[in-house]
Amino acid sequence: NASATNTGLVAPPVPSFDFLNATPSAPDAAAPSAATSMRQGMLPPPDLQPLFEKASANWGVPINVLSALAQQESDYNANAIGSKTKWGRAKGMLQYIDPTAKGMGIDPFNAEQSIDAAAKQFKQRLDQGYSVQEAVAAHFGGDDRAQWGPKTKKYVDEVLSKAGTIDQEMMATRVLGEAQNKPH
Repeated sequence: NASATNTGLVAPPVPSFDFLNATPSAPDAAAPSAATSMRQGMLPPPDLQPLFEKASANWGVPINVLSALAQQESDYNANAIGSKTKWGRAKGMLQYIDPTAKGMGIDPFNAEQSIDAAAKQFKQRLDQGYSVQEAVAAHFGGDDRAQWGPKTKKYVDEVLSKAGTIDQEMMATRVLGEAQNKPH
């Protein structure tokens, strides 16, 4: 944002999950390279990035994990409709089923509402003592840990791997942006 740079205003820091001090549940040998992740669209599209930044800052949750949830759930597609399950079809970027969306007072197809709701839920779970990994598991498998099985573990591993890649991509983007803005 050129106006923020010119006025000296600095956006509040956006939290990110610290992967160096986390205990991974599985080795991350299959993590995509930076070049691969760019082609696969790991970072939120530029028009959605401010929504992730706002929700992350408002709720104090890691932007890379929030972004990874949306990438995993729908590849950032606000109009996504999931497969039919016994609970119904999940809808929107963060794949909310109707009762959950209704309970949260959101339109699951509204990207801003969906991202904000996911950040709020994530923060509530962290405040209840969930680890980052458990909060990701609950997004996928619900809060009843007895329902978490191999699919939930696979989901958590995939989301956290993507979150690590997204964190690296965000850092690379910031560094490149700073280098391009320096006087030559």
